[in-house]
Formats: sequence, C-alpha cells, structure tokens
Amino acid sequence: MYSYLFVSKAITFVVALALTWAACGLAGRPRIWWRAFAFSFTPALGAAFFATGFLADHPPALSDLASGLAFEFINLTVFCVAFVRAYEWLASADNETVQKSIIALFIFELALFSVIATSSGFGLFSEGAKNDYLSNNPFLKYATYCLALLTRIQSGLLAHQLTHRKFGKLAFLIIIFQAAASIASGSKGAFFLWIFSIFSLVDYQQARLPRKIIFGMGFAVMAALGATAYVISGFLGITVLDFFDLAFNRIFLTNDARAIAFDIRSGLSAEHGPLIEFFRSYVRLFALHPQDPPLGVLLYDSYFGPSDGNGANASLMAFAVYYAAPGYAFVYAAAGALSSIVMLYIFLTAAAGMKSPIAKYITWNVALTSIILWTQDVLAFQLSALLAFPVLLATWFLCPPDKTPNQ
Repeated sequence: MYSYLFVSKAITFVVALALTWAACGLAGRPRIWWRAFAFSFTPALGAAFFATGFLADHPPALSDLASGLAFEFINLTVFCVAFVRAYEWLASADNETVQKSIIALFIFELALFSVIATSSGFGLFSEGAKNDYLSNNPFLKYATYCLALLTRIQSGLLAHQLTHRKFGKLAFLIIIFQAAASIASGSKGAFFLWIFSIFSLVDYQQARLPRKIIFGMGFAVMAALGATAYVISGFLGITVLDFFDLAFNRIFLTNDARAIAFDIRSGLSAEHGPLIEFFRSYVRLFALHPQDPPLGVLLYDSYFGPSDGNGANASLMAFAVYYAAPGYAFVYAAAGALSSIVMLYIFLTAAAGMKSPIAKYITWNVALTSIILWTQDVLAFQLSALLAFPVLLATWFLCPPDKTPNQ
C-alpha cells in the first residue's frame, strides 16, 4: 500500500475534493468546500486513501477499508461542521477585538518560540532528528503544541484583517516571523500551509481587494515558493521540477502511516497491549510503560530500517490496522467515530458558553486543531487535548462581549 500512495495521486486528490464537498454539504455549506480543503487537506486525504484503496494491486480486506472510510468520513464531516462555524463567527468578530487579539497572540508566540528555539536539539540546529528537543523537557513539548495551536488561531485573525482591508505592518511582520520560524524548525512546507489557511478564511466578496494587492500577494507567494525550490533543489542536487514533484508527493505522505500499517500489520493486539501503546502519553502516570516505540517511529523503523527517531504521524486508523487482526479494524473505527461526535458536542457546548464572536471563533479553531489531530496524529492529540481546556478557559475570561457591531 505504501507504493500505491504515489501511483494513485491523481485519483486520490480528486476523491478527496469530492468527499470534502459532500462533507461540507452535510454541514450545510457545500459552497465553501474549497475553503475547508485549503485550511487543512489531511482529513480529506485520509478518507480518500480508504475510498480508493481497493484499486491497489493487493488491496487489504474490504471490511478494513470500509471501516477506515467510515471513520475518516465521519471525522471529515465533523471537521467541516467546525470549519463552517469558525468561518461564520470569524466574519462576525469586531475589528478592534481582532487587532488586540493579534497583538496579544504575537507577544505570546514570541515568548514561546524564544524558549523553544534556544533549546538544544531544535530544528536545523539538531544533530539528529529535528524534533530531538521534545525529549529534553516536557515543557518544551507542550510549548510546541501550544505554539501550533496559537498559529492556527492567528491565521483566521489575519484573514479577518485582509477581509476588512486592515492588513498593516504588524501583519507583514508576523508573516516574516512565521517564515523564519518555519525554516528554523526544519519544516519549510509548514509556512505555505499556514498561508493557505489564511487565504481559506478571507471573505473575498466583502474584501473587494484591489487587483494590485491580489497580484502582489500572489507574486510574493510564488516568489517564496520559487526561491525555496531553487535553494533546496540545488542543495539536494536535483532539478526544480524534481523538487516540485517531491513536494507534491509529500502531500500524499500524510497517509504514510496508514499505508505502511497495512503492509506490515502485526495483528498481535493481545500481546502488545494496544491501549497502553495508544495512551502512551497518559499511562506513565499509572506506572505503566509502553513496550513499543511511538507508532510512527515503529512503522518507519520496521519498513525502512533504523531512522534515528524519525517517523510518520501516528494516525488513529494506522493504530487500528497495525494492532488489530485483519477484519477487526472496525472496533477502533467505531470507537473513533463515536469520539469524533462526542468531541463535536463538547465544542458545541463550549462555544455556546462564550461571550463574543471572537471567543466563539477561537473555540471552533481549537476544535479544528483537535479534530485534525484526532485522525492524523492521536499521540499529538493527547497532548493538545490537555492544552485545549486552559486555552478555552483563558478565552472565556479574556474575551468580553463586543460593545458595538463590527464595522
């Protein structure tokens, strides 16, 4: 199934778009499907992987593919419901409140990033894996996920400024900072995905941006892409076209854990204690210790050989496939789908208790991050879930009701 990822790119991409449109239709806003896909394509590509898996030369058990598709599509629909609400509440936010929120978030981001960037083993400055610093201090691990959460919230606030044509010097400073932080962390693509998330939340009809601004923004993004392609292709000794082909392939590697799990599934759930491996972020509190490395590292080590701690994102269905015997992934899929629905209810309740549109937007943005991680990286989800409550609590206290309607 791993090799299938690269021979099925075109059909997987098309199916992912179709599934996003269907999920947004169920969420009540089919016309903004492209916005949801641009904000994050990982939920859609996860569903598309299982939807097209039967086309592989040696397809897995049909029941496992059906189970994976059912979970991933339900999670995609929940994601689209959250995206619709985040988009709608962002449009209602007060301009002054958005500006204050941008300043506060940026100051907090600078403080967190300064601590992370000066730690040993960070990003480009690491002698091993770029995330080695995460094992040095638990605080750094939570600071990293908190920073990722704030960055997603920030994308919508900048989109709001673009919509209302208030994109000032601070916004450009933030973009420069995010580009530098992305390069320093060793994740160049993260910056461009962040830019896409900003564009996905802009109300272009209301913005009525002058053509020179639209062309200028487009030129800046294309220039950054071109410069990145030129520098990295020269460093790797490949052509620029080869670089873009590799970059396009990287998009579909969002499914690498799912595919490798099918290729090397153990089916030894009773012996390996899958619940201990699944909740490895929590079980140490009860003096329990996982036997295996994190799933993504385990899959890479088993498939490619020792990888010095590098690995795939530990998606939920990769756990289901690897640790369950063939034909029994539906147990994990059913539990995962139910959890997605419960998560949606929790955020519906939390958003209803918020006092202003900006607070409701932040709540639904936190929901989006949680839903994405729930399907794509459940180990990261467990850490981000611990951060969600204090972030929402701070939002409730720090975001009072708007005094005047948005102008």
